[in-house]
Amino acid sequence: MESSLKVAPIAFVGTVKATRNNGRIATFDVEEIWKGPNVADPIEVSGGPGDPNAITSVDRTWEIGTRYLVLPTADAAGELTDSACSSTSVYKPEFDALRPASAHPPQGPPTSGVPGATPIAAIFLVILVLGSIGGFFLYRARPPV
Repeated sequence: MESSLKVAPIAFVGTVKATRNNGRIATFDVEEIWKGPNVADPIEVSGGPGDPNAITSVDRTWEIGTRYLVLPTADAAGELTDSACSSTSVYKPEFDALRPASAHPPQGPPTSGVPGATPIAAIFLVILVLGSIGGFFLYRARPPV
C-alpha cells in the first residue's frame, strides 16, 4: 500500500564525511538547509539498496570530502534517499546564485517524524495544554460542596 503522506521538498548543502555500502550510503556534515524542514547534522542519505550485493542502474555513489547540493526524497519513515536520476550534484560556484535568502544552518534537533509533517511531539503538547486549561475551568466551575 502506497503512503498518502505529503513530504515537503528537501534541499541542503553538505560535505560527505563517511560512506558505507560501497559508497552508496553517505553521512553528510550539513552546512545549510535550502528548503524543507530542519534535518539532523550529521545526516545519512542512501543512494542505493541496503544490500551491498544488490546493484542497480540508478545507484548513486558518494565521494568522501566532496561537497554536494543534495535534493533527496524521504520515505514514509523519514529516511532520505537519492538516486543517479535526481538533480543532486557536486556543488559548483554557479549554485551560489541559486542560494535562497532563507537558507540557514541546521538548528537544534531534527524535525521529528516524516520531513514536512507536523512534529508528533508538538501535537501531544497542544493536547496536554488544552486539556489542562479545560480541566482547570471545569474544576473552578463545579458547585461548592
